[in-house]
Amino acid sequence: GYHSFECGGAFTTLAVAPRQCFNVADAAGTPEARLWALAVQIYSLRRAGDGPTGRAGDGGIGDFSALSQFAVKAANEGAAGLVLSPVHAAFASDPHHFSPYAPSSRQFLNPLHADPGVVFGGAAVDEAIAHLGLGETYAALERSDYVDWLAATPAKLAVLRHLFDVALPRMPDLAADFHAFRTAGGPSLDGHARFEAIHGERFRADTGQWHWRSWPEALRDPHSAEVSNFARLHAGEVTFHAFLQFVASRSLTLAQNAARSAGMPIGLISDLAIGTDGGGSQAWSRQDEMLIGLSVGAPPDLMNAIGQTWGLAAFSPRALVRTGFSVFREMLAATMGPAGGVRIDHVMGLMRLWMVPDGAAARDGAYLAYP
Repeated sequence: GYHSFECGGAFTTLAVAPRQCFNVADAAGTPEARLWALAVQIYSLRRAGDGPTGRAGDGGIGDFSALSQFAVKAANEGAAGLVLSPVHAAFASDPHHFSPYAPSSRQFLNPLHADPGVVFGGAAVDEAIAHLGLGETYAALERSDYVDWLAATPAKLAVLRHLFDVALPRMPDLAADFHAFRTAGGPSLDGHARFEAIHGERFRADTGQWHWRSWPEALRDPHSAEVSNFARLHAGEVTFHAFLQFVASRSLTLAQNAARSAGMPIGLISDLAIGTDGGGSQAWSRQDEMLIGLSVGAPPDLMNAIGQTWGLAAFSPRALVRTGFSVFREMLAATMGPAGGVRIDHVMGLMRLWMVPDGAAARDGAYLAYP
């Protein structure tokens, strides 16, 4: 575990680690295990409903209930796990930014993959869809061979908002669970929810304010009085975005439970992207721990003679040491929590990253070592 250590007036974080990580042999219960898993892109795991007047499906984007169903089928064929595409939080107000490898935050989830039916019950979801007149929209999105992020995102969020506004107040036990979830999420969850609320307002008013560095100066600082005042005046919107994380978290946890109950020794294997979008919630809310003005990329090589710049923000090595790796530990805990394993994208990034200054050519970057 992690401990705060004081010696002679100096403070540091002490990590007491086991000799090795929990591994495949541990999951299988034997050192001679030979296990196999399948890789799945969650958004492509489609779950159809019963049509405009029947039970809803996934609304056009593969969800965690479809993942549960697939996990059971794969387990029956002997699969030990499912390697997932990243389920990191995107930008609720802008469905154009849907890449799971350029998320708003690696600590939180994409609520578009949540199935509110496993939280509220199918009848409540169907009532919401009917009330909003989205039956035909849902049916059309579910019939499509392609994922239409631009159409599916507002439809799914509208249903989730109706459940938040109408169904949640009628379910005191569920509301209490949400309150406990939000309390446990602490400042990190609150920071993400505040960002989503502010980003939605600024971007809808002016598309030139998509990036938080284009916002009014006072709103660029997550700890400013103006941000606190915004959160107070828009408390309902901030709470809604925390609620989205609650529904997504519960839905994903149920998927892992289904995989393990079906006999998978590992179950879901999360995918941790190499960085976050520099305009997202993690870069905004944890500025003191991020490298602002630099992007992760790759140097020139035989495959790409000019190198690459990916537009992703990374952690500051000095800040990691100064804070006892708190932001990194929180991210790993969030990634590991509802999963049986983790795949780390570009795992060498734990040791060094090619960082490129904003506006510079990729070849002008440099490797930055990590502690």
